[in-house]
Amino acid sequence: MDEFFMPHSEEGSTRKVISLGKASFAIILPKEWIIRQKVEKGNEVVLFPQKNGQLTIQKTGVTKKRVVLDSEIFGQDLLDTAIQSAYILNIDDTIVNFTQDENFDDEMNHLADISKKFAGLSLSISGPDEVTLSNLFNMMKLRVKDIFDQLLAILWLLVDQIERQDFDRDNASQMIQMEGKYRLGVRLLIFALRNQHLEFEAGLSDIVQVLGSRVALRSLRSLILLVNNLIPYLKDADIPKLPVIVKNFRKLTEYAVKCLFNSELSSIKQMLEYEHDLNSLTENLDNSTDILRNFFLAYFDIIASFKEVAVTRYIESLEILEEEEGKSLDTE
Repeated sequence: MDEFFMPHSEEGSTRKVISLGKASFAIILPKEWIIRQKVEKGNEVVLFPQKNGQLTIQKTGVTKKRVVLDSEIFGQDLLDTAIQSAYILNIDDTIVNFTQDENFDDEMNHLADISKKFAGLSLSISGPDEVTLSNLFNMMKLRVKDIFDQLLAILWLLVDQIERQDFDRDNASQMIQMEGKYRLGVRLLIFALRNQHLEFEAGLSDIVQVLGSRVALRSLRSLILLVNNLIPYLKDADIPKLPVIVKNFRKLTEYAVKCLFNSELSSIKQMLEYEHDLNSLTENLDNSTDILRNFFLAYFDIIASFKEVAVTRYIESLEILEEEEGKSLDTE
């Protein structure tokens, strides 16, 4: 038997709640659990409150991600791209496997120049016979729009759950997945800011565009969390127009995200129409606890963030068009 195994008990392990400051409380985690889970000082844990009053504690993944790249397999250009991809994907340690050849010094100097471009990049050199990863450079094709699409897919899973009235499902895995995709999106945006000379993605070479995407990305993350927190409440709520409300919620959210990448006036007007329709449906909800009403107040604030980014980008596109027409007239 594992010496750190904690036998199951219906009563559990009793711990006293202690006070930390004026408004904070804490408990001491069992030593056996700490050792078994290999939790160390500074590690993060995830808390999952249950409906029955229980609190599940889960250790987050803290294993370092490591990739080894073989310079002979990749070639110079693909090797540079793979190193950049490792940085974007938040790889902890990137190791380049070089053989000792006549160009070794030049290759080392080149890698030193690359490492200066990426703050916090852990780049080291290794000898032969290391494991190689030959497809990492393909991740450079990932676009910020892909991150929004992936986050929307998670949101639609939650909305589908509401439509099926499946209010008891545990969404912890979706929330962890959402956090991972959100952080990757932030990483991509930071990369775009630091490397404006690289045409990373059309429409993201300008600092205003990048910051707008950052605002929208954070807003979409907040919306997913809002919907996830609302689901348990809906189990006992009687909302006659819920199917219609959910339908309009989908339309408005889809257009809000669409307008980030297609800031045409017609799309913005359509988003405003959907917003008006949903606002009319929700402004007179009979909700004694105010939970649903507060949800939609927060939701419309999030939509306002999307709308602000979309309108700013539309105005900016008009200014660019006007500037290009002015240059065209000057040349004629």
